[in-house]
Amino acid sequence: MIVLLSLTSTERMSPLTNLMKQRFKSIHFSHYEGTSNPGTLFNGVKAQLAIFIANNSVKNNNYLTTKYLRFYSTERDELFKSTLKYIKYDKEYFNLVPKVSNSMGLSILNKIINYENTQEIRTFEGGEFNLYYRNMGNFFWKLAFKNEPYYSLNGLMKSSSTVGKLNFINEDIRNFVICLINSSTFFFYWNSLSDCYHLSKKEILRVPIPFEIDFTEFNTLSRELMESLLRNSFRQNENLKNGDLRTYDKYYPQHSKMIIDKIDSKLKHVFSFTKDELEFVKNYEINYRLGNK
Repeated sequence: MIVLLSLTSTERMSPLTNLMKQRFKSIHFSHYEGTSNPGTLFNGVKAQLAIFIANNSVKNNNYLTTKYLRFYSTERDELFKSTLKYIKYDKEYFNLVPKVSNSMGLSILNKIINYENTQEIRTFEGGEFNLYYRNMGNFFWKLAFKNEPYYSLNGLMKSSSTVGKLNFINEDIRNFVICLINSSTFFFYWNSLSDCYHLSKKEILRVPIPFEIDFTEFNTLSRELMESLLRNSFRQNENLKNGDLRTYDKYYPQHSKMIIDKIDSKLKHVFSFTKDELEFVKNYEINYRLGNK
């Protein structure tokens, strides 16, 4: 059956997926980008989709999943022939079906979410050190800033509805979370356990981090990244249908990939990734993220 991606990727739908598991011993879940980023599953239909195949042909529970599948229109004919790869999963994360397709992806998720001797980022919330993040769109990059991104309507400064705000108790934590959100590590985590469009406050604050972190290099990297993002930004004017003029800064984080790779190399030690897991994260969806295809 073809359904909206929200079935497997939003917590409000977990009662339904739990009911499905009570009814069926075997379910194959697959997940598809379908909003032209970069392609659609069906011509004329712009919607993120999931497909599930369920039966009771096995004795023991057998639940399988795929990664979030992106594809260009020229790749669509091969999608079900060579790209579709399932992996069995034994548990869900935050009542969500994980969108991964190999054991390495599951290992990385486990290390991010179940790391020992940690506390959730939410425990550091509440203070005078602000962080601003893009809460929707930006399909291939997650963005976070120290200063609120520029946005105006008819020349009047405003806060954009696509920007969320967090406050932290100290600068070290704020800078670390900025590095984390902009990292490829976080992009993998978000892509695997979200609706792949919105970035919610909860998705950020529930990430666990170790009690002991050397923040020195994250402070340096956050400064370098902010400078690079600003240097590679462009102030965009957009005429709206109602006659209003919207002006905002457009960012190109792919030009900051070298710094983001340095951040991921430091996060390797935070989450105890192996060398192969670090390379997997750095190169995750790289062709689509950098537009190399």
